[in-house]
Amino acid sequence: MSINELFKYDVRIRERMLERKQLTESELASYLEGLRDVESEASAVSVSLPAPADAEPGAASESGEEAAPKSTELP
Repeated sequence: MSINELFKYDVRIRERMLERKQLTESELASYLEGLRDVESEASAVSVSLPAPADAEPGAASESGEEAAPKSTELP
């Protein structure tokens, strides 16, 4: 599969490709079904994220949710 062929499946432009009929729903479904499950090969990564400059520690956001912790464990 060429780079251009893989490009049309890119999640960032998928909707545009579908709207322009450069990708069909059946092509997309077939491609996604053919992907190998690699979850068992994944590693957990710990990432430190800076708090927004204007956020108070533990302060609620506009949505009413508490601010995210500074360190986040990613799967």
